Amino acid sequence: MASTVKEISVGKGLTAYSAYRKAGGTWSYEEWSEKMSKSGVYAESAEEAMTAARESATRAETAADKAEHTADDFEVRYEQAIIGIVDKGTEQTQRLETEGDRIIQRISDTEDGAVGAVTDAKESALTAVSNAQTGAVETVDTAKTNAVSAVGAAQTTGVQAVNSAKDIAVEAVQTEGETQVQAVADKGTEQVQAVADKGAEQITAIETKGAAPAIIETASGAIASFDDGAEDRPIKSLVAHIEPVQEGSGDPSPDNVRPITGWTGVKVARTGKNLINVADFTLARNGSRTIGMQLNIPCPGSFTLSLRVEKNTTKKSVTFSLRNRNSTDYITLAIISVPAGQTGLFQTTFTLTTVPIGYLYSFISAQDNEDATITITDVQLEVGSTVTDYEPYQGQTYEVTFPTEAGTVYGGTLDVVTGNLVVDRAMSDLGSLAWTIDTTARFKTGQLAPIVKRASANTEILAGLICEMYKPSASDNTSPSSVYDDIIGVSTFGNLLVKDTSYATVDDFVSAVTGIKVVYPLANPQEITLTPTEIRTLLGINNVWADTGSADVTYQADTKMYIDKKITELQALILENIGG
Repeated sequence: MASTVKEISVGKGLTAYSAYRKAGGTWSYEEWSEKMSKSGVYAESAEEAMTAARESATRAETAADKAEHTADDFEVRYEQAIIGIVDKGTEQTQRLETEGDRIIQRISDTEDGAVGAVTDAKESALTAVSNAQTGAVETVDTAKTNAVSAVGAAQTTGVQAVNSAKDIAVEAVQTEGETQVQAVADKGTEQVQAVADKGAEQITAIETKGAAPAIIETASGAIASFDDGAEDRPIKSLVAHIEPVQEGSGDPSPDNVRPITGWTGVKVARTGKNLINVADFTLARNGSRTIGMQLNIPCPGSFTLSLRVEKNTTKKSVTFSLRNRNSTDYITLAIISVPAGQTGLFQTTFTLTTVPIGYLYSFISAQDNEDATITITDVQLEVGSTVTDYEPYQGQTYEVTFPTEAGTVYGGTLDVVTGNLVVDRAMSDLGSLAWTIDTTARFKTGQLAPIVKRASANTEILAGLICEMYKPSASDNTSPSSVYDDIIGVSTFGNLLVKDTSYATVDDFVSAVTGIKVVYPLANPQEITLTPTEIRTLLGINNVWADTGSADVTYQADTKMYIDKKITELQALILENIGG
């Protein structure tokens, strides 16, 4: 049988008593010794208490290890989630990484707290066991209870802390991921919805009628270009804008008369990618040394001219140029110079703002060797700044002549497809109007007041007003006190006013302006119905233009091309949004 507490040596008794005092005991050594002697407790119980406490401490360590492994495992999974989002390369991911670092630090701090709590509990337990081993059963039991409670609390705290951190991290990852996905979705909503809407229309029509409705699109410009035309489908509407043509440059004046011409009809062209019809040709020093061709390509716009040289025996360079017209005072708009003897593909890109393409010209130098020849094929003029594969010309021209009742048109629109002509401007000869002198050097006529569109204020320069000899201005500027001269304007009463200090009498003024045209907007445009013209689209790229001005086209798109284009636009938008 183990020795009783009564047989503990004085040295061990002092050690036990010291542990008792550290635990908060208040008895004197004599009181403590007497009570211990009466307790009859065996040291064997202390050994058992020590073993139990150690087992509790071991379980606490195991729980802490599991908590640490759980945190480590979640940290790996969290980092994997972060890596998955980082691959997107977005600004949102940058913020998520920062949030992840913060969360990981919180998990780390929680782990440290849990492990620290377990360690402290373990040390407290061992200390209590040591004290119990040399002290009283009461002290041992108290230490055991405290150790078990501390270990349990530490284990619970550790698990709760890790689980809480895990929940926070998961929520942060999910929230940030959803935010990024939503951002991309929002950016692509319009394109996705457009495709979905068109697709829904197609499906509904097929189910109810057995055929899908047409996808109708529009294009506008000096050249109305579109790349998704349905094959051999009639254009719904082609509105050609009719603008008067004024020659020359600078402000018109008595010293700079700029003639104005109108239109007796409209010519419309519809082509594929290639805007010009130039057959393969050969130039020879002793044969056909030059080639020229009339063109009518409007501006503004960017264009690419390309050609292929198959054979070249020249000793000097050969030029191939586009000009504004065929005359001695032409302007060169674009040029390709083929070096002597070279073959292959040649190209040039250029932009036009005000001068249209009117003529194509190429020649071999008269100073070249007598047997010099050059063969040119695959001549192509296309819209845009990128050269593409050659495509044969697929063009068709449509001409509409205005009826007698319309006469020469100086402004308006013609829908070639429906035949609806709207005339919104008219022309008068200044010398044919009844003029008076309103004030010094200001001439006035009210003859056009019933038909002319009136200015909304006398400070307004009326849009659409042009004259061959006078610069359009506000009617207020025609007053004698004004510093302006050689100007023309329309008042709020519809009076036409001209200020020209060169003339003192009406007769002198009328004599000077006879034959001078003025074009003005009408208060009530005239509508005339012409014969409709059917124009059909090519599959894919179409270019449509009119010689009278810009064009607005309403056409049927090819369903597959339309959807493919929208998907491509959506993909580009998504890549732009995520930095891909």
